[in-house]
Amino acid sequence: MVCNQRIKFGLILKRAGALGLSTLATGHYARIRREANGRFCLLKGVDRAKDQSYFLARLTRQQLSRAMFPLGSHTRDQVQRMARAWGITSCLARQSHELCFVKHKSYKEFLSESAGVPREPGPIMNTMGQTVGHHQGLHAYTVGQRRGIGIPGPAPYYVIRLDKKENRLVIGAKSELAATECTVTHINWIESEPPEKPISVQTRIRYRHREAASILIPLDRYTATVRFSNAQYAITPGQAAVFYQGERVIGGGWIA
Repeated sequence: MVCNQRIKFGLILKRAGALGLSTLATGHYARIRREANGRFCLLKGVDRAKDQSYFLARLTRQQLSRAMFPLGSHTRDQVQRMARAWGITSCLARQSHELCFVKHKSYKEFLSESAGVPREPGPIMNTMGQTVGHHQGLHAYTVGQRRGIGIPGPAPYYVIRLDKKENRLVIGAKSELAATECTVTHINWIESEPPEKPISVQTRIRYRHREAASILIPLDRYTATVRFSNAQYAITPGQAAVFYQGERVIGGGWIA
């Protein structure tokens, strides 16, 4: 999301403008529509399985006004058929995933080697405060993670919390990941001014999460409490929460 905001539609769009170009087209599966009032709105892609509107929720209205998403009105199968018909076969061999400039085998390798994040071993504890093992650095884990913990038990363990102050990894049962609300900060409102009263939205708390019915309660212009109708699992600080009303992206911010 930061790449789209700062690099693709930041640095590259600025460079395009310097070259005298008006619009930047990318291969995102999302759509843009200009309303009668002149404002630009961001919509889900037609192919719901490939929809990437979530990753574009940090774009400003000005950035959207200069963006073009040619694939958004097509399914991936349709795009592949067109590519074959036109002899554009390079895009059929593989799909791009994650951050294109991270060439390491994993993010934890990238963070350790390129970003200088130190590997600081520490205790793995359960939610009752008992030490059950040791980790090799909190940067290798995320809330809700199940694989790679390496602690046997009668049922799978999940990462419940990263205690950065004490360098502790807290693990527990899946049921301990459930929560009914979260705080979202630094919200980017795409279509309109921040709401002054609670509104009904569908909230997506990560890319592969199916957006959930919720009430957005504004705390100030850029901060809100999101209250879900049903408990959600692994609401992770640092991940993006994106708000939808139907196919329209209302805005998005960071889970605090």
